[in-house]
Amino acid sequence: MPKAIRRTAREKNEEVVQRLKKLPRYKTVQYMEQEERIKEAIRAWKDPAETEITNLRTSASIFDIPYSTCFDRYKGSKPLSENGGHNTRLNEAQEASLIWYMDTCIERNYPLRYDMVTAAATSILKATGQILSSTDRIGDTWALRWVEKQRKLGRYHAVCTKPMDYKRKDALTPELVLRYFSNLKAVKEKYDIHEGDQYNVDEIGFRVGCMRSTTVITHKNVKHVSKKPPY
Repeated sequence: MPKAIRRTAREKNEEVVQRLKKLPRYKTVQYMEQEERIKEAIRAWKDPAETEITNLRTSASIFDIPYSTCFDRYKGSKPLSENGGHNTRLNEAQEASLIWYMDTCIERNYPLRYDMVTAAATSILKATGQILSSTDRIGDTWALRWVEKQRKLGRYHAVCTKPMDYKRKDALTPELVLRYFSNLKAVKEKYDIHEGDQYNVDEIGFRVGCMRSTTVITHKNVKHVSKKPPY
């Protein structure tokens, strides 16, 4: 049997520290102790027997709690352990609809940008009546966090599109495009080729409106994405 690797006390302490850092904030000892003090501060302020505590600010000071935190909790704000987690704006069915839409766009060679993912999620919530006003909207960083969650699940990731090489872009002139279509028309008339007889003509094309590189969301196994023309 292989020898067991002996770890020093320092290595063990570092391992414990790293494990504690990975814990959610609401599971740390400091946070749980503060939560207990918040409950005690509110309870003491409401207790008629505590004649020395005349207001909530005094009670927060006695229990070493920020007044704003104590006041918010008194008004009904929930602790982190009860907020339902992060990035849970969409339920399971709504998230499945968003994934279906993104898969469809990727299959059609039109992967979405972050703002498009946000717009699609917003449309889903509006269709289900969960967004009723312009002030109720998805946060600016929602798509970033949602895509990161999908990346960890092995579904999507963000890649930077590859723009057309500048030499090819400079060589593509309006005169060249017009001459190509003129020659194509002449060949079709010469050999009496109809529209229905054209097929497998996918090796030649023209890119219109060649834009700069941008970030899009695609499947995790896709490493490179070329910029598509905007039509």
